[in-house]
Amino acid sequence: MRTATVGLSIFYMVSLPAATPATAQRLPGVPGPDVVSASRHVAEYVAKMNGEVRASVREWRGAWNRDELESLADRYSEAALLILPEGDPMHGRNPIKQHFEENLPLLGGVQLSQSDFHASGRMAFMSGPFSYSVREQGGTVRQVTGVHVTVFLREGRHWRIRSQIFKAEAN
Repeated sequence: MRTATVGLSIFYMVSLPAATPATAQRLPGVPGPDVVSASRHVAEYVAKMNGEVRASVREWRGAWNRDELESLADRYSEAALLILPEGDPMHGRNPIKQHFEENLPLLGGVQLSQSDFHASGRMAFMSGPFSYSVREQGGTVRQVTGVHVTVFLREGRHWRIRSQIFKAEAN
């Protein structure tokens, strides 16, 4: 009887197709999640969040470019961290708003691009190149370029900036 059971087990092992992520959903009785379906849901979620975060970045960029202080400050969460190439890190929406109140008239248009993005739950991050101009004393304009890392936190229906770090290229 033992030989028959071993032989039958080997027969089933050889004759059944291997359960790979691509076929797991089609094999009845295979334990575990529907892998393809789960990965598709994750991809759809990340794509949807990418669209929402990009819309938030467009609002942020528009507020900066139009010198709309209140709207720009509202794009940051209460506990936000902002690190610009010059100056000390700013913690909290009020210090960030104060910084922009003093400096926004000197800052030219900003460009923020996305090279990388991911989202999970209520958080998302994007990174990529940035550029903006600064009008210095005497009227000269200096272009600041480099890379940014921006972390977003979903607060209700809005994606707000939780942390934003600008690293300028070396001159």
